[in-house]
Amino acid sequence: MIGYLILAVVCGILVKMVDYLEDDSKRKHPIKWVLAFSYGIIIGYLISQAPFSEIFIAAALAQIIMRKVDTATHKFGYLVMLFSLAYFGLPYLAFGAFIVFLVFASIDELDGLIFWNKPEWVQEMRPFLILSSVPFLFFGNWSYFAGILCFDAGYLTVKKITESVMNKNTVINAKKGQTRKKSGKRRSKRKRL
Repeated sequence: MIGYLILAVVCGILVKMVDYLEDDSKRKHPIKWVLAFSYGIIIGYLISQAPFSEIFIAAALAQIIMRKVDTATHKFGYLVMLFSLAYFGLPYLAFGAFIVFLVFASIDELDGLIFWNKPEWVQEMRPFLILSSVPFLFFGNWSYFAGILCFDAGYLTVKKITESVMNKNTVINAKKGQTRKKSGKRRSKRKRL
């Protein structure tokens, strides 16, 4: 079980790294394809073998249904996931748990509900899928909660690191801009003399 949880953390890390390279970074990075390939294999393996496969397949399917798989790199990662599922084999699904997770994962993927605009922290954290796994703890099945929590731990760790790096770069670029403005003013004064 610990091996599956470690893979869930690694998977969260890889997914967010691809997000960062795809969305946040202005440069093209060919490594994002390797990372998407890797997370596709890991997700397919976890769906096929892990005791928390229902929550992972529901989250993946919700993203497809809600059209959140919107970049070529993530589409590639999901295609690899499907091929790895074919290789590792389809799991036996507890259908009731799968439906519960699919509904709550879909709610997480909605940008705003009809009668309630989700606050930014809710959109970022996507808490409904995690909360839907809590009742299973009372029935002795902690694997759903642990699996999605581990994925989110990896994902959110990379998110915090990339935000920190982006904030530092913004400050550095702002300071460079101020230096250029100051040096530009000096040059313009020299030209006038």
